[in-house]
Amino acid sequence: MKNDTRKILFALSSIIGTILLSIVACENKESTGTQSTVAQIVSFAFAANDSFPGLGEAIFVVEERTDTGLIRMRKNDSIRYGTPINSVVPSITYYTTPSAVTFYLGDQAVQLTGYDTLDLSVKPILIHVVAQNKDYDKWYKLDFNVHTMDGDLFHWDTVRASISGANTHGFQKALLRKNTFYYYQNDGYKVRLFTSEDQGVSWSEQTVRGLPDSCNVRQIVEGDQYFFYGKEKDFYYSSNGIDWTHLPIDPLKIDIMALYMCMNVRNIYQLGDSVRLWLAARDSLGTPRFYTVGADINLQVAKGVGLPGDSLPSNFPIEDFATIPFQSSSLHQHGLIAGGYDRHHHMTNARWNLEYNYISNTYRLTDMASSNRNFPAFTGSSISYYNDYLYLLGGMYQDRVYLGNAFVSIDEGVHWTEVTDEQNSKRPKDMKGRYQTNTFVHGTNLYIIGGEDNSTTYSDVYRGRQNSITWEPIGD
Repeated sequence: MKNDTRKILFALSSIIGTILLSIVACENKESTGTQSTVAQIVSFAFAANDSFPGLGEAIFVVEERTDTGLIRMRKNDSIRYGTPINSVVPSITYYTTPSAVTFYLGDQAVQLTGYDTLDLSVKPILIHVVAQNKDYDKWYKLDFNVHTMDGDLFHWDTVRASISGANTHGFQKALLRKNTFYYYQNDGYKVRLFTSEDQGVSWSEQTVRGLPDSCNVRQIVEGDQYFFYGKEKDFYYSSNGIDWTHLPIDPLKIDIMALYMCMNVRNIYQLGDSVRLWLAARDSLGTPRFYTVGADINLQVAKGVGLPGDSLPSNFPIEDFATIPFQSSSLHQHGLIAGGYDRHHHMTNARWNLEYNYISNTYRLTDMASSNRNFPAFTGSSISYYNDYLYLLGGMYQDRVYLGNAFVSIDEGVHWTEVTDEQNSKRPKDMKGRYQTNTFVHGTNLYIIGGEDNSTTYSDVYRGRQNSITWEPIGD
């Protein structure tokens, strides 16, 4: 270093994670004396820094290089975008404590004394380790990169300006089933369906059979086995989204209010796969309750939702809400229901978490909005689970004020952060504020389809990808 003021506490023997590595180059011979002849680095990392969490996560591997006589320490992946490395504390684990360790940083040499902070922004970086007996040594070369692209940045392109040609007012719903995109429209007179087999580039109109002309396509729900739609005394399902089967449910004496989501269950407690469609309906006494539909298309009352009588709360959304089923880090099936209108037609700030218990075959419903009421009421949004976080886009507040920015949750919907257009391009720059948007994830891309504002019903298709979702380890 140019001066000693840059040196701070260096924990020479600290261990962030011991990684056992085999090093063959520069052969060492063990002695029978009390001083070791080994000059080996077992692991190398950066001491954790709360301000720059990427430092503590950086893991290096040691590779033999017989062509140069140096042993190379290479980063598995480059360090997070914007992480400063001009003042870092190395964390090194040695086979045995060496007699000396010297860093050669460009044209400077720094011998570690136990109180060193290093500037590793220069290149090349060489490390010279001298064994305890001072007769044996090893040379290491440190290779790594800092990302030059922001990992949180989105790149967007317009896949198609319009799916259905004329953009007319009406209900719309875009869905993904396996590798096929589905886009339903209804202007109040007829249900139209367009499908795409090439990720939204080209679309073909299909003739829908079996759905009523008055179908509110916003309430169509997709599962791996079936599509579902229901209203009042009528229930419909389809295996392909085109041909629908009508199932009268008068014998059950219930009135369907809303269909929420499908949880496609695969677990060690049940044989094969089954679909759990979750819905709300009034029972024979007029009480709003939760119901499920299994793979055999039989309706039953949902049990164990954690509410008195398993009944529907008065402020629970039944119209124009956003839903997303996802698997949590605990490998349990979860679903989020957010926003929308309740049965009194009041706009809500609902955020309900639904968890399915495999063992007891029951649901648990938790209200996550009551403790965070500063989140405004909203409706007509769409939520996707993308790159390990929930992403909410589109919708409107009271008085038809549109949600202009995206909202992100890193804790499965408990807390949300609003991000502006200037923050990592969370939505396409040319996409106007709108509600009743549709979003889903296919491969490494997030898709946004359609939506509506005061004057236009859109059927455009946007595709976005976050930089970090496609990062790969650096090769030679």
